[in-house]
Amino acid sequence: MDESTYFDLAQAVKDRAQAQADLDALLKPLRDQMDQLLLGDLATRALELTKKIEAHCVAKSDELRRMQGKDTGAASFVDGGFKVTVTLPKMVKWDNDRLAELASKMKDCGDDPSQYLKLTYGVDERRYKEWPDTIQAAFLPARTVTTGKPKIEIKEAK
Repeated sequence: MDESTYFDLAQAVKDRAQAQADLDALLKPLRDQMDQLLLGDLATRALELTKKIEAHCVAKSDELRRMQGKDTGAASFVDGGFKVTVTLPKMVKWDNDRLAELASKMKDCGDDPSQYLKLTYGVDERRYKEWPDTIQAAFLPARTVTTGKPKIEIKEAK
């Protein structure tokens, strides 16, 4: 294939995605205005109620998780005849540079780092929780825990 007919599909897909993102960013204010003009107070009221429901459910589930000694996971409660379950996912990120250093130190001490680490220097969260406290403490500076967006499920209570 000569230079004049070469087509870089990967670059074209990347460029299209960026162009679509730029277009969406430009159109969002117009869509919001259009929604307001077409739906007016009804759309505004529905959005306000959705935000209030979400804030109420998230606050109540946060308190339940706090009482259970949990930062993440599902919390369920019944309110106004509805069973509400709010799931707050845990997202763990490991510092690969620190994990590499720890793997090297473990090797130097005669330990086998493959018992604790994946080759990509990732750590399985379930296995991490089962490690001895001393090993967990050594790895803690390489671990970052954040939460994802809460998922709210509301059903009629039975």
